[in-house]
Amino acid sequence: MDPSPGWALIHYDPDSAQPGAVQTKYYVLAQFTRHIRPGMRILDAGSGSTHTSGTGDLYTARRDTALDGKRLSVPFAENSVQTFQIDGVVE
Repeated sequence: MDPSPGWALIHYDPDSAQPGAVQTKYYVLAQFTRHIRPGMRILDAGSGSTHTSGTGDLYTARRDTALDGKRLSVPFAENSVQTFQIDGVVE
């Protein structure tokens, strides 16, 4: 927690010591710490900057995915961080 919303994972009011809004980077960090493990591969799906306005999905489980052979189809906002865990992949 930090009083600076641009720096904090969770913002708080230093005058009242009350927690405030969870910042977008909290959800990005959650993907890395909860799902990415040693030996996994991070794929670059194109250029762009990480979407951090807090207006998109915030660590949301998706059900609208389709895996067809080696092709994964998932609708999501451009310039966002998404984590897909697919078990049983063999190269």
